[in-house]
Amino acid sequence: MRSRRLAAVAAWTLMTVLVSGCSDDETDGPQDAGASGSATASPTADGSGEASSGTPSASQVEPATGQLVTMRSGISFRLTEGPDWGVIGEGGLGVAADAEAEGTLELVILDGSEFDALTEDLEVAANATLKSLPESSYPTLRREEDREVNGVTGYVLRSEDDTANYYLFGALHKGIAFSLSMEVPLELELEDWVEPILASIEWS
Repeated sequence: MRSRRLAAVAAWTLMTVLVSGCSDDETDGPQDAGASGSATASPTADGSGEASSGTPSASQVEPATGQLVTMRSGISFRLTEGPDWGVIGEGGLGVAADAEAEGTLELVILDGSEFDALTEDLEVAANATLKSLPESSYPTLRREEDREVNGVTGYVLRSEDDTANYYLFGALHKGIAFSLSMEVPLELELEDWVEPILASIEWS
């Protein structure tokens, strides 16, 4: 999973270039990246627009109550309570955290990033992220149903391999492109880690 984290860092840099190029080619007006105030089904890459099963809405999940992590923009979230998280980069553009967990020898890994958004179109941002993540590190990478987290609609990317599940939530908010990704070992329930942390996000 360490090599995948390095790949994600490189992809984050590449994505800023891709978003810039994609936004220059856009002919349609920008989409509203803000919230509608309720969870709604948004079109996915296949255009289905049907809600994914098994993913609870933010209102159904108790937010994480562990360590507070704040990005440079003021966007913040909390880590799950219990594990001893090691956090690097708090207050900056990129935050990295990992923790040991019972039931697995692998680490749970979290990465948060933000930069000045080069587009107001969530579709452009989602497609740029898809293009930026290398297939060698994310062999089953796909886009799933857009979702709303605490009033802001964002895109979801998923992947898995023989060691871990990968989940990424990305959103545009007040000129900031924000993403939070997690790699959770297969022995653990992905939702037990991802959902409480997403539910704790506070948009500045």
